[in-house]
Amino acid sequence: MSAPPVETARRAATSRVTLGVFALLLAAWAGFAAGVAPGELFFPLFPAFAAAFFLDTVAYNQLGLRAPWLFYPLAFACLYAEAVCVGWIVRRVRTRGESTGDRPEDA
Repeated sequence: MSAPPVETARRAATSRVTLGVFALLLAAWAGFAAGVAPGELFFPLFPAFAAAFFLDTVAYNQLGLRAPWLFYPLAFACLYAEAVCVGWIVRRVRTRGESTGDRPEDA
């Protein structure tokens, strides 16, 4: 029997894999912003930045929020959402072959 969707989402959002991926994405962003990382390092960041640009544009054009600082919190939140998706996929692949589907928290 599988866990309820809320429990699955909580596990994906707080797992070690998610936090590790989030730390790697933040390190890639810092390296790219500092100019010490190659330009190809931007590719894993692109989905989160595209979503942040979209939400920032919607906030400016549709809601009338003229806040130039809004992009960075949105980018931070979208990077975390991307890390949660990667963590959920990793968890799904790791538990695919198990019969019960219940596994200790990243043991």
